[in-house]
Amino acid sequence: MNKFLRMARKHAVAGAAFVLLIAVGGGCSSVGLGILGGPTVRMSKPKVIVRADTAYGWGFLTHVSLAQYSPGVVVVSCFLEGEIPVGIPERLKVRRPIATFDGGETWYNGEEAQRRFPGDMTNVVMAPSSIRGTNEFVTFKWENRIRNGRGAAPVSVWDYSGRLVGSGVGRFACPTGEGFLADTEIYLSNHGVEAADGRKYVVGYGKMKAKETYRAILLRLDEPLSTWTFVSTIASPEDFSRGEGPNECALAVFPDGEMLALVRTGGNTGAQQGGSGNSMPMLSCRSKDGGKTWEISRTVPGVMPKLLLMSNGVLVLTTGRPGNVLYFSTNRGKSWSRSISLSPASDQSSGYCDSVEIAPGRLLVVYDTFNTTEQKVWLWEPKRVNVLYQRYVDVTP
Repeated sequence: MNKFLRMARKHAVAGAAFVLLIAVGGGCSSVGLGILGGPTVRMSKPKVIVRADTAYGWGFLTHVSLAQYSPGVVVVSCFLEGEIPVGIPERLKVRRPIATFDGGETWYNGEEAQRRFPGDMTNVVMAPSSIRGTNEFVTFKWENRIRNGRGAAPVSVWDYSGRLVGSGVGRFACPTGEGFLADTEIYLSNHGVEAADGRKYVVGYGKMKAKETYRAILLRLDEPLSTWTFVSTIASPEDFSRGEGPNECALAVFPDGEMLALVRTGGNTGAQQGGSGNSMPMLSCRSKDGGKTWEISRTVPGVMPKLLLMSNGVLVLTTGRPGNVLYFSTNRGKSWSRSISLSPASDQSSGYCDSVEIAPGRLLVVYDTFNTTEQKVWLWEPKRVNVLYQRYVDVTP
């Protein structure tokens, strides 16, 4: 966890490395159909988005998050620092954003990608966290300092042409009874959610006073944009006595207002850097009163969960460690009737993967591997590299 936080701070710095960009087409085939009783799932073969020229270790082309800004326009956010100093000529560096404008058929990066966005849209896509609203994008910082229980996550609002139409200081206050350190950080999810009534929510977590552990919380963005309202604690260390405590989390809001939050409790990062790694069961937290109270149970293991409610009603969970895994539910996450593996559990990966629905029933999924060979059979010592992959996944209820 501490390693992740250190790398996350570097995420705001323009990282760069020598990479090769490769575009390859790909349809879907029947791969990893999961168990009986769930939706029908068809997954394409993996396609390389970005490949490094060598193995740069943990934190380079890893820890993936996606944002879709219009049909087919998808931006990949990932770490670009790595464990090994790059030190290469400026002309060979590749910078953010890494983006596709045709649903993953071709990819661009840096200035080449920026030129393809309309207006000032690059100001939107370079933001670390966002909420895709009905009429606008709301962007905000994901790492926010709090002192004496108070802090701010500044907010910007953009229309779909990339024009800035509003902004706010985004102040928030955590009640003193919630037990956070007086001087610490609140980490907000990369993905906020707009509910059917137009209210915007984001989940996050912060460090507790008593020990090196965390608490997951729910915030609501209220008008004017100056205020993030603290709604509730989703899960506290008392809800899971082992591991790190409730931290990285994801939120889904269903049409009737019911909420589901999935929360990480622990990940074996050290083992992951040397092999496949493992993680602890996540907490499944459900609210039927607007997030005021939560019913908590345990669910599948994983780190950095991300939830996506598809247009056909299927709920998708992306997570990992070991490997990278997609789970599917047709009953609002009460059970996960299908799962498919994106990468072998033996491959080194951050386990931070993500998906967006680029067309009705079709997902674009992105994940990473690092210090891993792409060839599974070789006659001599294979070349190990860091790679970002994509797959298409077609889902039918």
